[in-house]
Amino acid sequence: MDIPFIPAHSSNYARGRTAPILWIVVHYTANDGDTDTNNAHYFQGAGRGASAHYFVDEDSITQTVRDSDTAWHCGAERGGSYFNGARNANSIGIEMCSDVVGGRYTITEQTAARTAGLVRSLMDKYNIPLSRVCRHYAAVGGFQAAAGRGGGWNDREKERAAERHSVPLRVHRKGRI
Repeated sequence: MDIPFIPAHSSNYARGRTAPILWIVVHYTANDGDTDTNNAHYFQGAGRGASAHYFVDEDSITQTVRDSDTAWHCGAERGGSYFNGARNANSIGIEMCSDVVGGRYTITEQTAARTAGLVRSLMDKYNIPLSRVCRHYAAVGGFQAAAGRGGGWNDREKERAAERHSVPLRVHRKGRI
């Protein structure tokens, strides 16, 4: 996979890692009609206090933080609480670009499919089992619940994803996950 790199400003992530990569955490940007490239350029600005390793839209993927560095995407290191073992230090963060349709954040099928391909590639690269791929909501709870349902994927969704060699991103007809 040939993915362009547009570096985030160094104030938006930590250089290096304090733990091995064990998790992949999938987020959505909670924007309307954004792109991977404009998100990458936004995080080139100093003092954003957050970052992700990858941004994905319908047409492309952009990396903004190297896998060997720690993006700030899980958030609980700053006083929240966790619901699983995913942390900034031991995970890769992927942001799916979103749209607003009917007053709800949505992820298009093309963006979800491109994200699934990236996740599968990272799972293979870092030997991450499907059980360690989660939505942000499952890692820290509550935040980003509008685009999904509950705190994680059920067993049947995981089985279907494993059968397809995909990731458990359930996309409804209108693109909601």
